[in-house]
Amino acid sequence: MQLIICNTSFERIGMIETASVLWHSCYYEVGDFEIYIEALPENIELLQEKYYVVRDDDCYVGIIEDILTSGDVENGDFLTVTGKFCESILSRRIVYYQTQLNGTVENGLYTIIKDNVTDPDDKDRKIDVIELGAMKGFSERLDNQYTGDEIVEVVKGACLANSIGFKMPLINNKFRFELYKGVDHSYNQTKNSYVVFSDEFDNLVSSEYTRSTSKTKNFAVVAGEGEGTARRTRAVGNTRGLDRKELFVDARDLSSNDGEITDDEYNKSLDERGGEKLAEVKPIVKFEGEVLLDGNYVYKQDFNLGDVVTVENKKYGVFINTRIIEILESEDENGYVITPTFGE
Repeated sequence: MQLIICNTSFERIGMIETASVLWHSCYYEVGDFEIYIEALPENIELLQEKYYVVRDDDCYVGIIEDILTSGDVENGDFLTVTGKFCESILSRRIVYYQTQLNGTVENGLYTIIKDNVTDPDDKDRKIDVIELGAMKGFSERLDNQYTGDEIVEVVKGACLANSIGFKMPLINNKFRFELYKGVDHSYNQTKNSYVVFSDEFDNLVSSEYTRSTSKTKNFAVVAGEGEGTARRTRAVGNTRGLDRKELFVDARDLSSNDGEITDDEYNKSLDERGGEKLAEVKPIVKFEGEVLLDGNYVYKQDFNLGDVVTVENKKYGVFINTRIIEILESEDENGYVITPTFGE
C-alpha cells in the first residue's frame, strides 16, 4: 500500500512504502487510518500533524491528527500515526441558522453545506478546500429542520436513513463533496455481474455473523414544540401489539416559527426526525469476514464499498444479500488483507 504524504498546501513531499497500515473506509461514517512505522528522522519529519495521507488508488484522504512515539531498547522506536479521513472536516461547522428542508436528500444536504461551508454569509466560516460536486439526481426525500447540528452528523443521519453513501475525493486540490450509491451485485438482481463470498467458493477465509435485536426500536413517538398536553407529537411506525418497541424522540428544537412553517412541513420534519432516530436503533445484522481475492474478485473493479453482494456461510446456515458498509485494509510484513463488514 503506497501512501503519499502531502503538506497543508497539498504539495507531495514524500512517500511511505514500508509500514504497517490500517485503512478503514466506511459507507455511512467517517473512516480512519493508522500507520505504524519506524521512528527514523526522515519519517518523523515527514509525518506531521495536519498533513494529508493520499493514495492514488483510493478516493479517501487521511488527515494526520495524533502521533505517538514509543519503543524499547530491544525493538527500537516506532511512530503510531492516526487520523480520520477528510470527510471529518464537516464536523468543524454547524448549521448556524435554523434551516427547514423540504425536498430531496441531495438538494437538502447540498444546501446545508453551501450555506455553512462553501458559501456562508460569514466569509470567516468558509472552508476553501471543500467544493460541491455535481448532483446525481437521487430522488430520496429529506423533510427536516436543523439548528446547531454538526454538518457531518446531518449528512450521516440523512445518508443512513436512505442507504446513501458520501465521500470527498481530492480533485485539483479541493475536497469534492458528493453522494453515491453502491451497485447491486447480489443474487437479488440480474442486471449486474454477481459477487458472492462463500466458504463453498473458498473466498471467505473467516467470518463472524451477528444479529442483535436487544436494543432495537421500531416505533417512535416524536414530540416537537409546545408544552404539556398541547405539545405537538407524531407517531412514526406501524408495528402493533407485542412486536412494537417504542422510542421517545425529543424534537423540541424543531419550530414552526409561529406558523411561518406550514403544518404539513412541520409534521414532515417530525416524521423525518423519527425515521432518522429509528434508523440508529434498527436490528444489527452484520457479517464480518476476511475474504480471499486472489483468483476471484478484484477490489475496486469487481466490487466496491457500498455495493450489495451475496454472502453465504453454509457451515452457519447463513445466506444474505447485503451491503458492504465498511472495508478494512491491513498491510504489514505478513501481507495484505481485506476485511469487509456487511450490513444494511
